[in-house]
Amino acid sequence: MKNIVLVVLLCTALSAAMAQRSTVTSPSPSAPAAQAQTTADPVATSATPVTDDWNGYTRHIFQFEGRTCYIVDPKWNATAKPWLWRARFWGHRPEVDLALLAQGYHLVYMDVSEMLGNQEAVDHWNDFYKLLTTTYHLNRKAEMEGMSRGGLYV
Repeated sequence: MKNIVLVVLLCTALSAAMAQRSTVTSPSPSAPAAQAQTTADPVATSATPVTDDWNGYTRHIFQFEGRTCYIVDPKWNATAKPWLWRARFWGHRPEVDLALLAQGYHLVYMDVSEMLGNQEAVDHWNDFYKLLTTTYHLNRKAEMEGMSRGGLYV
């Protein structure tokens, strides 16, 4: 049942986004409008994690196994701490990301983009998953978002 609700939510958010013609869209009344990034993302090292604002939400930027990672916190945590794992193209068409953040989901990303889904990338993701579920106590079951070649990972 949860998967059906998620599919309906995703379809609703995408339909609303496609129906609007402006460059700044809001997938739901409770989600903030997607804003174009005006500056490059801050760089984090393993010794100096960075926190910034991403479309009205707190984003944690850090290095894990030499890869840049993001965790975006919702304004409130939904029951069981659900989360969406964006496989590729961080920040592109964030309507679904913003809609789920507004519903209490966390949003995560690990940059393994040049690896094209190879075993090393999968190993990094497996280790990142362990970090997310043990250190950050996110739900053991992730919702996956695979756009374009991000589908190689999903």
